[in-house]
Amino acid sequence: MITKSYFNITLSLQIVVLLLSSISIPLCYSYEDCNWPRFRGSLSNNGCREGTVPPQLSLMWSFKTDNFVYSSPAVVDDKVYIGSNDDKVYCLDADTGEKIWEYTTQADIYSSPAVSSGRLYIGSYDGALYCLDAYTGVELWVFMTGLEVHSSPAVYNGKVYFGSDDSKFYCLNSENGDSIWEYTADDMIQSSPAIEDSKVYFGSFDGTMVCADAETGEVLWESRVGNLFWSSPMVAENRVYIGSYNGKFYCLNSTSGEKVWVKDTNASISSIPAVFDNKVFFGTTNGDIFCLETESGDEVWRYTIPDFVRSSPAVVDNKVYIGGLDGKIYCLDAYTGSNLWDFATKNMIDGSPAVVNGRLYIGSLDGYVYCFGDVTYEMYIIGLEKKLSSLRALNKELEMDIVELGSYVDELKSQIEDYEVLLNEYNHDLSAMELRLNASRSRGTPIEAIFIGLIIVILLINQHKK
Repeated sequence: MITKSYFNITLSLQIVVLLLSSISIPLCYSYEDCNWPRFRGSLSNNGCREGTVPPQLSLMWSFKTDNFVYSSPAVVDDKVYIGSNDDKVYCLDADTGEKIWEYTTQADIYSSPAVSSGRLYIGSYDGALYCLDAYTGVELWVFMTGLEVHSSPAVYNGKVYFGSDDSKFYCLNSENGDSIWEYTADDMIQSSPAIEDSKVYFGSFDGTMVCADAETGEVLWESRVGNLFWSSPMVAENRVYIGSYNGKFYCLNSTSGEKVWVKDTNASISSIPAVFDNKVFFGTTNGDIFCLETESGDEVWRYTIPDFVRSSPAVVDNKVYIGGLDGKIYCLDAYTGSNLWDFATKNMIDGSPAVVNGRLYIGSLDGYVYCFGDVTYEMYIIGLEKKLSSLRALNKELEMDIVELGSYVDELKSQIEDYEVLLNEYNHDLSAMELRLNASRSRGTPIEAIFIGLIIVILLINQHKK
């Protein structure tokens, strides 16, 4: 028998499952915030993300490659993609660090991967840009340039953009690798492109900052503001921010290329800036990590480490994450610059962090790829997920019981309907019999008429005898 209390238990269990599911929501707000698909995380090159990061991170896992790791990771759909100077591209499980696949190029890899629509794009010092299947690592196509590819590609609107040491900037068809357009500079292009509003921005070693139409390659403006751009541009709120080897940090108008303000840091800049809450963050080769006002370039704070900072900052949850050539990864307060925590690897950190779903991923010249997270929180979540899995299994069993009971109820209903049909037929027959009986009572039956006739005949015979 189906009882009301049985349904109440099932409903309560479903509510518990729903509540536990909400607890284990990733520490980010959207698909974009839960993934870091390319160098600097976005097309604008701004390593800033919405989301939540635990206040203290600890080492969760590390993966050993066979050489220096200059490349910076991309993180997509719980997979970490990164290159190494062992000539290989790696795909790792983001939760465990276990290798899923690897692909071998013909030279060192300084470029960082871009992942889009199930494909991975990365440059190599063999002069090639590679397109691989992101799920299997199978090579799809290769495009050869004239020299090494240090630049990290960007994928936008069916096209892939990157620079080469052959002094050219390339736009290729992302599907098949066919060349669409090229730009030729007077020196190497190791800058990684930024894309915003169908415009692509990049710098070259000749000190020129370029803005071109992303579709056609038409140059919209050029600005020779530095003496060498080892850094890459970052675009935000109609401004282009970029540091130069001459020690100056530039803020340009993204429409015209005109200077808005310039900050002299007295040190070379290869770090790519990040913008957050009207502040811009970057590092320099004298060990300074700067925070400047985006409107004026005025200094808000600086934090100094004992070696170069070529790493580019990631800013998430009011925290700045950046590496140093002293081998440490730093977490600084975005508003005060105070050191919240740091972790020392065994060699220099030249690459940049990716911060995704409450975790930080970064490579080091000690050859390792590192993942940092809140171990206590992760274990808590794992425990919750196990409980949730058990509850879901129990809920599924109860749902199956309800389905079976529902089938039984449907069968009973069908039988009741059959009984109702039979009852209606019996009632109809009974009514017909009652009608015939009443009719016979009102007019008499043929037997009664014969009996009365016999009585009359007998009476007549008796009267005749008399």
